[in-house]
Amino acid sequence: MSSVDSVCGFMIVRLPEANFDAAGRRPFFSRAPRVDNTFYGGFDRMPWFDVWEADCSGALPARLRELYQRSKANDSTGLDLVTDIGEARALLAFSNRNEKRNEIIGLYSSRLAQMKTAIRVPSGTIQWVGFDVAPPGDFSLLLEGIFARPELFVTHRSALNAAGVLVSKTEAESYVVTYRALSDQGLVEELVYEPHEVDAIRVGRLRATGGKSGSP
Repeated sequence: MSSVDSVCGFMIVRLPEANFDAAGRRPFFSRAPRVDNTFYGGFDRMPWFDVWEADCSGALPARLRELYQRSKANDSTGLDLVTDIGEARALLAFSNRNEKRNEIIGLYSSRLAQMKTAIRVPSGTIQWVGFDVAPPGDFSLLLEGIFARPELFVTHRSALNAAGVLVSKTEAESYVVTYRALSDQGLVEELVYEPHEVDAIRVGRLRATGGKSGSP
């Protein structure tokens, strides 16, 4: 019997190096967030932006609009996810119709699984790359922390991997404690939650074909 992975769903996000809006529209970045040569690689990369923009302008085909609307979160996670790989690939193809600047990622955490129910996919479908951290239904603390004020997170630089996320859940939990302390000092975006309430979300890239999954 082949092994399987658990994933709570898929979303379309900008590639790490394409995570910016050339028009400079807020709240998006005018340049892709990076620390030295490492681009941010978590879940908070303009999710669904090119689909959303086409939907707003009326350029999104009706069938894809139906799939996009199906992704909308009906819970407090704030994460719009699709659970069908074929649907995710169709939305990705549309997003990249003019330029390849998006990818499909899969997300998993035990908390997300309780709220969205996990689905099973063949092992190797997802290349797991590491962990992002976020309060319920809110922004990435990596994006608002180490990628915004890297000088404040020196002790966590070694835990940031080449994919632009944290290497382990243990490192994610340690990072949240640091972030909360800096937040209490007014040095980073306010965090109203206690560290144990912040979710460590495992992030992976959907592979084009099968293969062995990563280890984070």
